[in-house]
Amino acid sequence: MTARSVGYMLLAGLGYWLLGAAAGFFTIPPGYASPIWPAAGWAVICCIRFGWPALLGVFFASFYLNIQFSNASLLQPSIAWVVAGFIALGAVCQAGLASYCAKRFALSAHGDAVTVNPVKLALVIGPLASLMSPTVGISTLVSFDIVPVQSASLNWLHWWIGDAIGAMAFAPFILLMSMADHWSAPRRVLVFLGFYVLLIALVSLTFVQSRTAEEQRIENVFNEQVETAHQSILKQLQAITFAGRSIASLFETFPAVEYTQFNHYAQGVYEYSPGSQGISWVPIVADASRNTFEQAMAQALGERFEFKERYQGSMVPASTRERYYPVYYIFPFEPNRRAAGFDLGSNSERLIAIQQLISSRAEVITAPITLVQETGNQRAFLLFTPIESSNKVSSFVSSVYRAEDLLLAGVPESVIDTVGIVITDVTANDDPQALYGDETGKVIYEVVRSVDFGQRTWQIRYSIGENYVAQHQTSTVWFVLIIGFIVVIVFGLFILQILNSHSLIKHEVRVKTLALEEALQIAKDANSVKTNFLACMSHELRTPLNSIIGFSVRCLKILSPSHDQKLITAITVIERNGQHLLDLINNVLDLAKVEAGKMTITKAPIDIAAIMDEVVTTLQPLVDDKPIEIKVKTPPLNTILADQQRFKQIFINLGANAINFTREGKVQIDYAIETTKGKQALRINVRDTGIGIAKEHVAKVFQRFEQVGEQFQPGSLGSGLGLALVHEFVTLHGGRIKVTSEVGRGSVFSVWLPIDTEAEQ
Repeated sequence: MTARSVGYMLLAGLGYWLLGAAAGFFTIPPGYASPIWPAAGWAVICCIRFGWPALLGVFFASFYLNIQFSNASLLQPSIAWVVAGFIALGAVCQAGLASYCAKRFALSAHGDAVTVNPVKLALVIGPLASLMSPTVGISTLVSFDIVPVQSASLNWLHWWIGDAIGAMAFAPFILLMSMADHWSAPRRVLVFLGFYVLLIALVSLTFVQSRTAEEQRIENVFNEQVETAHQSILKQLQAITFAGRSIASLFETFPAVEYTQFNHYAQGVYEYSPGSQGISWVPIVADASRNTFEQAMAQALGERFEFKERYQGSMVPASTRERYYPVYYIFPFEPNRRAAGFDLGSNSERLIAIQQLISSRAEVITAPITLVQETGNQRAFLLFTPIESSNKVSSFVSSVYRAEDLLLAGVPESVIDTVGIVITDVTANDDPQALYGDETGKVIYEVVRSVDFGQRTWQIRYSIGENYVAQHQTSTVWFVLIIGFIVVIVFGLFILQILNSHSLIKHEVRVKTLALEEALQIAKDANSVKTNFLACMSHELRTPLNSIIGFSVRCLKILSPSHDQKLITAITVIERNGQHLLDLINNVLDLAKVEAGKMTITKAPIDIAAIMDEVVTTLQPLVDDKPIEIKVKTPPLNTILADQQRFKQIFINLGANAINFTREGKVQIDYAIETTKGKQALRINVRDTGIGIAKEHVAKVFQRFEQVGEQFQPGSLGSGLGLALVHEFVTLHGGRIKVTSEVGRGSVFSVWLPIDTEAEQ
């Protein structure tokens, strides 16, 4: 191996190790998986540039990185060496495959020119070649039981995405390196490199901000849950305080409360005290009154009853002492039978709380305790509520609460399941006592609150771990990083392709320019043909048609009724059809003018009633053979500003259309003045009692060459141009037209034309 080969190997290995370590910058909690593995791209570019020595460097660097990740020793052989070796082999195979595919399919030199396909380059070194390393790596990890089989596919996907994007990120550099010898403008190359690196930095910065925002969002969600849980705990403490006071008020109101009365009242309080294990009345009994109390309670219960205390884990009769604090009345009884008669003063911690209760005459809770009746390992506390008589505490209510039951009763289950809650009694700073603990494993974030309750201080620690973060995490951070890098990569490849394709672009420009010129010439020729055609129609068609129509009219005038009626009928048909054909040609010419923008109108005040009379006169022959009546109402205006010829043509076309599709009934023209958007307009309605138009065809009535009536209706000679012309003429007047129709009932065509005040006057 030459010194140069060793240098290549060291350069490839050092770069791979540095980029592999730097990938930690892109890790996303809680799994700390990096969605980008830039070392894969470095391996490809070194393999293309340096050949096989680079593969050796990649192998050793990958091996060392995986030993670091597994926290194994480099000096003592272990299974981790085998795993790291297989993973490193997969990285080498991937780099070699990517190098071969890039040279084979994406890069090829032809003389002084380099042919590059950036899409193929990105695909072969990224998604395609990157199938190798994750397949080898995950197979190895599964084989050695490092990764469970059920999560293998997801880990493979993350690995493949990281390698693919990491390799694609170096695609522009590979492209640049392959074409560098053929470029004569190094300044452009430097500008591109600087800009590309800047874009990567911007994407990385955006990723960091997105990751920070995501962490802050999760923290905010956690803080909201903490606030909800904490307020729930405070409300629960208020509720149990109220429950104790409620029982105490019973004894203060009625000094002689019997056991059955207590049970009845305590049952109602107990049912509305979630988390409570029992409610009891504890009298303060002097030694002289002990027998009296024991006998009274035994009689109430119908069984033996005595004051008790705990001795070596068993319940024994209470020792003689000056005062007793027995659990006397208790509800519910059966679950708490073992605690019945228990002298709370026999326990030093409970006795301290009782003495504090008597001296302060206020609620007191005990330090965390294990209940006499406890069968599990829950911690609990007692809430003592004083009952006063003659301005001193004569007895008290003892309420039993297990911490876990109290939390489950008040805190939402969703919070209990995801947030770790630890409650510690820190009244004595030097001797904190655990009341409740639900750890979340490794703590990522926590909030500590203090609660003063019953003359003691609790410290409540709310915490979250990796599972909480995983449950509340969105894919936004992954999306920002992956999509950001893909966009930058595509942009870089695109810019490089532009820089390397000047000649191709110039050629394409020339080809497209010639194509555009040819298309323009074709368009000009077509326009010229159209112009010539219209001129031909105007002269060659209309002139002979006018002659035919004129001679037909003369013949009809010359022929007397005594002549052959068949001949008269034939000449009449010639005249009518010739007139129809002439109208059709005129319509086509008018539409052509509108389309070319050459149609102009000359507005002048016109007499509406007079024009409508002319319209009726023109339409009258169309209804001579039909049971149809044409009615025209008196217009509300004398004049309107419009083009007389086009105005008349609008309503001739609308009237002819109405008559054409009406078998019997009437065609009526009426008017109305309306105000639209602060401007007055004259609405002219053409109504008919014809066959009507189906809803699905209404939108097509103003389209050219569209006929939506009965296609084979006898006598229908419509071309589909009349209503199209109406729409164009109305638009040229600054108006609008609308049609409403009902099949079998008829149609209404409404034309709105703006009213000119001066013309009206």
